[in-house]
Amino acid sequence: MHHPLRDDAVMPPFDNQMALHAEMTALRQQLATMRAERDAARRAMEASQARLQRAIYVVSHELRTPMTSIKAGTQMIARRLRRVPNDNADILRQSTVTLLDLLNIVQRQVDQQDRLIRDLVMVSRIDANRLAIQVQSQDFSVIIDKAVAQLHAQYPDRSVRFTRPSQPALVAVDADQLHIVLQHLLLNAVGYSPPESQVEVTLIGQPEHWCVAINDQGPGIPTDALTKIWDPFYSIPNSVSTIGLSAALGLGLYLSRGIITLHDGQIGVESTPGRGSTFWFTLPRASND
Repeated sequence: MHHPLRDDAVMPPFDNQMALHAEMTALRQQLATMRAERDAARRAMEASQARLQRAIYVVSHELRTPMTSIKAGTQMIARRLRRVPNDNADILRQSTVTLLDLLNIVQRQVDQQDRLIRDLVMVSRIDANRLAIQVQSQDFSVIIDKAVAQLHAQYPDRSVRFTRPSQPALVAVDADQLHIVLQHLLLNAVGYSPPESQVEVTLIGQPEHWCVAINDQGPGIPTDALTKIWDPFYSIPNSVSTIGLSAALGLGLYLSRGIITLHDGQIGVESTPGRGSTFWFTLPRASND
């Protein structure tokens, strides 16, 4: 008959139990320490991000204030110069034309500075998941029309052709945010294309969404940069704009992707070096479309 207390019964030695207990206790303490360090690192990162957000807000506010005054002043000068009679004096006429040309340059630079500040603020909100959109049913064609018209006003010597669908292209979007996306893509297309070339904008309806494509005849994008261009603060080395547009902070495409993603759309690019680029993005059709 087997007896549970026989000398040959297998039982863990007392010393092994103590060692196992000590090892488990040490592991628990190590795990607790790692969690505490992780939590401290997270709190430090959140505090750092909060300080960065405040700094960006303060800096952008301080930079935007003088820009507003400069812009208002140059616009007032331009309006007054246009009222000066210049049909009786060649010198006065030439001086007026020169001044207006200079003011146009200043206004473009001010607009660019204003875009940089706006983009910086918006990117900080995207990174903090704080960029809000207010959507309404809109005709996509009308929004594109406004963006193209603004570009023509800024660069009247550049050619942009918009091919629209025959029916309204209804989408539920924040029109102001969408305008920012179009502004970036159109400026890039015009800025990196030959002056004599034409930028083609096409809006196509598909079963579940609308797709806009912006095609240029520029130098194209190097293959190794096709994914990098969507990263913040990235610009293609040695890229030169034909309209004096600075690559600046390299935030335009990153910001555009964030805005389109918030609208449940997709954005991408197709490009072959030496044969131009086509940037495209989609937006879901509005429910009543």
